[in-house]
This record gives sequence, structure tokens and C-alpha cells, in this order.
Amino acid sequence: MACMTQTTSRVLSLICVLLAAMLLGGCSSPPDQEMQSAQDAVSQAREMGAEEYVPEQFRALADSLNAAMAEKQEQDEKFALFRSYGDAKMKFEKVQQMAGEVNKKADAQREMVKQEVMAMVDNVGQMVEQAKTALSKAPKGKDNKAELELIKNELNGLAASYEEARADIENGEFGSAKAKLDSVLEGTQRIIDEITAARGGR
Repeated sequence: MACMTQTTSRVLSLICVLLAAMLLGGCSSPPDQEMQSAQDAVSQAREMGAEEYVPEQFRALADSLNAAMAEKQEQDEKFALFRSYGDAKMKFEKVQQMAGEVNKKADAQREMVKQEVMAMVDNVGQMVEQAKTALSKAPKGKDNKAELELIKNELNGLAASYEEARADIENGEFGSAKAKLDSVLEGTQRIIDEITAARGGR
């Protein structure tokens, strides 16, 4: 009888040890802090313009965050004794590292766009003025009055876009400024070409 009691005691002790091991190994704490840090890092990258200046790298960063979130959710849905957040934690930490690299690339690309914009802004302004001069010298008549009015309205819109681009530069929004300057440059050149052709190349 005493022998059976000892055996039962040992079995119970072994079960307790096994349960304790399962609790320590399986029921790990959720990586809430790592998750928040990763989310903050992605948000910061977006605020710094990574989504605009390095879109492919930013998408990869966002995908990595989503993968980490999915891994955590998968563990959350398991029975408590079988949860293991090790992989999710490592994925969140990897997102933070990636965010730092993406920010560096975004900064470099932003500086390159800035230099390009600063080099072209005066040239585009001159093109707007040339288009205005060309329009003022365009041959006028009843036949082309409506057409000239359309060109004038278009040129006014391009001039407004040019001023918006200058405002974007002042605000440090170089990607937006470049897109507008490219559009203004293309539009004013087309107007000049059309008016020159209408004047017979003069």
C-alpha cells in the first residue's frame, strides 16, 4: 500500500513538472510591446514620406508587419498552454530593423528629388512666361477666338499649378512639387508648339 502511495505521488509530481514545463514553454507572453513598436516604426516611415519616395520598400515593410500580426493572431487563437509567441516577436523586431533601413533610403531619395526640383523650378517658371507671351502674340480672329480662349484657360490652370508647386517646395513636399512641375512643363511646351505652328513657325 505504501509502495502504491509512493508511486502515485511520483506520478503526480511528474505530472506537475510536465504541466509546469508546458506552462513555461507554451503559454508565453504576447509581444505587445514589440508589436506597438513595430506599428509605430511603420507609421513613422509613412510620415517621413517612405510611401511616396520608396513605395516598393514601404510595401515590403507593410507586408512584413502584416505577417507579424498574422503570426501573433494565430497564436492568440490557440489554447493557452500551446501558445508560443517567439516567431511573432522576432518578426516584429525585424519590422523595426526594416523601418530604419527604409527611412534611410527614403531620405536619400527625397534629397535627390529635392535637388532635381530646385534645378527645374526656375526653368518651368520661364516656360510659363514664354507661353503667356506666345499666346499674347497669337493671331486672333473670329475663327480661332474660342480656341484661344480654351488655351488661355488652360494656361491659367498651368500657372496656378506652378504656384502650387512652389508652395509644395516651401512645405518640403518635393515629390508632389515635381509631379506638378513635370505637368506644367509638358503643358506649356505643348501650348507654345501649338501657337508657333498656328503662326506658321514664326
